[in-house]
Amino acid sequence: MQPGAGPPVSFLHLDHEAVAMFSRFVSGAVAVLALTSPLSLAGQRTPDRQAPSDQSVEALVNTVSVRSVGPAVMSGRVEDIAVAEVGGAGSASLGTVFYIGSAGGGVWKTTNRGVTWEPIFDDTGVASIGAVAVAPSDPDVVWVGTGEDNNLRSSSYGNGVYRSVDGGESFQHMGLRSSQHIGKIKVHPGNSDIVYVAAVGPLWGAGGDRGVFRTMDGGRTWQNVLSLDEHTGAADIVLDPSDPDVIYAASHQRERRAYSYVGGGPGSGVWKSTDGGDTWTKSTHGLPTSDMGRIGLDVSRSQPRTVYAVVEGSEQGVYRSDNGGASWRKTSDVASIPWYFGEIRVDPVDPETVYHLGVRLQRSTDGGVTWEAIARSVHADQHALWINPENRDHLILGNDGGLYVSHDRGESWDFSPNLPISQFYAVGIDMAEPFFGLYGGLQDNSTWGGPSRTRSSEGIFNADWFRMAGGDGFYAAVDPTDPNVAYVESQNGNILRYDRRTGDRKGIRPIPPEGEPPYRFNWSAPIKISPWDHRTVYFAANHLFKSTDRGDSWVRLGEDLTRALDRDALPMMGGVPAKDAVSRHQGTADFGNVSDIDVSTVREGLLITGSDDGTIAISDDDGGSWTKQTRFPGVPDTTYVSKVRLSRHDAAVMYATFDGHRSNDLRPYVIRSDDGGRTWRNITANLPEVGNVRALAEHHVNPDLLFVGTEFGVFTSLDRGGSWIRITGGMPPVRVDDIVIHPRENTLVVATHGRGFYLVDDLGPLQHLTAARASGGVHLFPVKSEMAFTPDPSRTSGTGADRDYAARNPDVGTTVSYLLPGAGRDVVLEITDAAGAVVRRLDAPDAAGLHHVRWDFRMDMPYAGPPEERRSGQGGGGGFGGGSVRGAMVVPGTYTARLTVEGAPVLEESFAVRKDLQVLLTDAQLRELHGIRMHQLQLDARFSMALRQAEALKGEFDQAREAMKGSSVSDALAGVAAELSDDLDAALRVLRGSGRGGFGGDEAGPRNVRQLLGVAAGVHRATVMPTAQEREALAAVPALLDAQVAAVNEMVAERMPAFLRSLDEEGVPWTPGRVVR
Repeated sequence: MQPGAGPPVSFLHLDHEAVAMFSRFVSGAVAVLALTSPLSLAGQRTPDRQAPSDQSVEALVNTVSVRSVGPAVMSGRVEDIAVAEVGGAGSASLGTVFYIGSAGGGVWKTTNRGVTWEPIFDDTGVASIGAVAVAPSDPDVVWVGTGEDNNLRSSSYGNGVYRSVDGGESFQHMGLRSSQHIGKIKVHPGNSDIVYVAAVGPLWGAGGDRGVFRTMDGGRTWQNVLSLDEHTGAADIVLDPSDPDVIYAASHQRERRAYSYVGGGPGSGVWKSTDGGDTWTKSTHGLPTSDMGRIGLDVSRSQPRTVYAVVEGSEQGVYRSDNGGASWRKTSDVASIPWYFGEIRVDPVDPETVYHLGVRLQRSTDGGVTWEAIARSVHADQHALWINPENRDHLILGNDGGLYVSHDRGESWDFSPNLPISQFYAVGIDMAEPFFGLYGGLQDNSTWGGPSRTRSSEGIFNADWFRMAGGDGFYAAVDPTDPNVAYVESQNGNILRYDRRTGDRKGIRPIPPEGEPPYRFNWSAPIKISPWDHRTVYFAANHLFKSTDRGDSWVRLGEDLTRALDRDALPMMGGVPAKDAVSRHQGTADFGNVSDIDVSTVREGLLITGSDDGTIAISDDDGGSWTKQTRFPGVPDTTYVSKVRLSRHDAAVMYATFDGHRSNDLRPYVIRSDDGGRTWRNITANLPEVGNVRALAEHHVNPDLLFVGTEFGVFTSLDRGGSWIRITGGMPPVRVDDIVIHPRENTLVVATHGRGFYLVDDLGPLQHLTAARASGGVHLFPVKSEMAFTPDPSRTSGTGADRDYAARNPDVGTTVSYLLPGAGRDVVLEITDAAGAVVRRLDAPDAAGLHHVRWDFRMDMPYAGPPEERRSGQGGGGGFGGGSVRGAMVVPGTYTARLTVEGAPVLEESFAVRKDLQVLLTDAQLRELHGIRMHQLQLDARFSMALRQAEALKGEFDQAREAMKGSSVSDALAGVAAELSDDLDAALRVLRGSGRGGFGGDEAGPRNVRQLLGVAAGVHRATVMPTAQEREALAAVPALLDAQVAAVNEMVAERMPAFLRSLDEEGVPWTPGRVVR
């Protein structure tokens, strides 16, 4: 069989091809849908923090910043590794620059062996990566295939292939848009324009770009040189290292649906081309005659006719050919979950040493006959392995837990703790003070908790996170009255009650009564704590359960809330699969389960559930009875219900989102009911046509403000679903699995499946944006009350090295936001205290648009020096003496932001600066401390001016004295100069010391003002009462400073002018500071 190579196809033509939607089982019928738009994903930009003159609502929304909090401690699935293997590089440099492709977090590049990483693919608009390749002849040419090839229930899709010609600085889309999943990319070793792509094609349906594609012109045109059928694509491709025209490819027939998976069929096989892909021959001799599934291939570099394959199927195992694929022999049964891994690698030096990537990394040194598990210390589930061709001891490994490097052939491994590509399924929050906690379960990486922010001035570190439970992590519901207690879950309904204080993990999974069938749990079974009683918990399988004793016992609330369809009777790849089909049902939860639940905060007893078979059930009597619905406007039947939400404002209002990608329907679906679920309306509106919806949240104060999470980011609606706007603000186009809003902090929390957690710290501007725009004039938004505290510089990761990961903490303070309808008018933004006194004047942009100005809770500096010295900086108060030039922290209390714009009324918004909960001082002591801090700053300001003046005098004097050396001057003038010099030096010594003792002054010499002010500046660095030394220093400064100010002022006013006049009179050459004659 030789599938012919079709005519060249331009990727520009592919842009306009339809992406087909294939059969969906509906009550015994098959519904066929068609998506007429190409899979085109918009790019991503990071807007300026200050709005441009663009007054569109989209521009205003995207002045809001999104903050990443990671974490990186558990990392995420690394799908591919690409190292530039340019000839002559040598073993010392190989592996210095390389790329990793993550399953959901984009492409990352390191130029220093993984010490630091940079995301380089965010601007493309897609984050799921299947393959990365660097051209062997040109390290600047990098190819990326989007859409991971792991056939997983949670796998995301892509939109084709991209190329960079500048080492990843920029990427251009090069076609194969409807491939969705790319297995491998290989670049010709001598010509970087010749590229082969193994496209597996859509996982959840038929059609699309499938097979082996070849370009001879750098991606401008493509040929589908190996094409089989609508269900079969190519999972792997390797080139003979001695002859790049000899190519081996593995075809893979598979399909996944919400209810099942079939991982093989007659389409799967091994193929060989000896003419660069023009023609292909199927290799069968010695390979299984039964249906095969996924196949991974590799060719020995040192002995190119030796080829290895790891094969999935009833005869699965490792196969070896020593004649270039003409015949094969099975060497062992090793094949660990091959539908998920399917990778094998041959040592570059020894053809008998082979690595198999499965749950564990295994190595054989006898040609695949016997195997030993190595890398026992690394995370499970291996997906990518690079072996340094110049140094076989050097390995780079990618798995579900991130990236590992070994320099001793796998005996020991080093983990990269700075790749924030964690894949969350859900997010939970607590009500802890002062900073709330974040919780969530991750793909194959347990359930974790950590802070939304910390006191550290350096950021949020990996060490700030803690593991709560194992397995694949999912929901984490935290007791709102006790942040130490949480309900967490791993796959298939294994729910635990976790107590952080003791570390106890109590299993509380509901068990069916004797004689009843097992409950059917979603892979991510939903958990909800009742808003009416923190001891009451709801949990779902195909039924909804309720516990009023924290899970110690459960009550089943009524009937099965799904359609209870028989998944064995549902079609796969056009027919009902045989019971012995390859990998049948693998990686699939029991079909017919509840996928989401919600409990009303408005009406007690009002419940809603959604299921994986498209059913929504509503109860208004706490589960005593249910109303089930299966038909919704604009939503194909049986579409997976991804989220159900009851309004926090009106018991009659409900929302639901549907995710059709499990039937290859990539469109978004969002619906709303305003009558308690009796009728529904579609509010998908202008959401992009490609991008299934997984999450929804309604704002707790403004019912018009909604958020949805899609495959490619977060969108917001300001009009209850009438229209949608994508939120960028620093967030990449990554899949969003869950969204919650913290009610106390008004913070949006986003759980992504590829880049960890993201936060919008203050939703106030979005909450009030519609009203602000409707006013038509200048608008000052409500200001969020925040806690004032001193950041702790000692809270670090411990090493301070570049490899340490730290997510950014917000700056201490609050943000003042205002909207200007036009530009060109004077704008003044001030902060006043409760008495109306101005404590700070902030820099206020005057361009049209929405602006966000940060106030750091500090007062204006008393020192009236140059503007650059008056601006707020880092550190703890003080100027020349105290170290930094910024004002004192205000005392807790009520403050007002006052906005004055020329021609508009003065606008004011009051807010609170909250007291640090960890501070033990009374309010009276805080006021006393504030007075002491102000006193120190005032002394520091006076000192700064005196020192600046004395140093200026010294500069003028030294130039004048130098000029005197070439002139004949009177003894009287020489005496005046000597006396003035001595007095200037004495003043400077008292002010700043001799300089021999460092910045703080001369420790060995007499006390000086700078030294004393440096000691006194300690009052700014901790919120405690001053020490005796600090008080003593403050008490000593005025007398010393007053004397020197008087001396310097006398020199300025009298002695220096008289001295300069004498120079003129005696004809000394001109120097700066004297009149030009």
